[in-house]
Amino acid sequence: MSHNSSSPKTCCILRNSVACWLQFSLTMDAFLQRCDQNLLASLRNQTATNGRMADMARRPVYEIRRSLIVARVWRKKQGTVVRHVVTVARLFRNGTEWKQSTRFSPDDLPLVRHVLDKAHTWILLSGGPRQS
Repeated sequence: MSHNSSSPKTCCILRNSVACWLQFSLTMDAFLQRCDQNLLASLRNQTATNGRMADMARRPVYEIRRSLIVARVWRKKQGTVVRHVVTVARLFRNGTEWKQSTRFSPDDLPLVRHVLDKAHTWILLSGGPRQS
């Protein structure tokens, strides 16, 4: 007897697989949101002590981090129009010092896509470009 993909048993297995994947995805997302917030604080402190005080004077209006990938949304005013600019970086440790890179491995790309999507959603919900 041949098995076809629309049999009740197969549908049940597929539904359970999708449900398991969604649960895993939500659990992983929650876990990554809770990951080591001290890492960013450490990075900010090192940036400030490395003489980049001018960059630190301007803070991002929104920041989303998943694992070692971080996206920052910056507000930029051009005349009377307020626009947003997004930067993405991968955090890494060089000895005892935390650094940032804008180069990503293929394994980083799903998280890069995720943080960019979250940043884009935030920009859309905050009103996007507008007259001030």
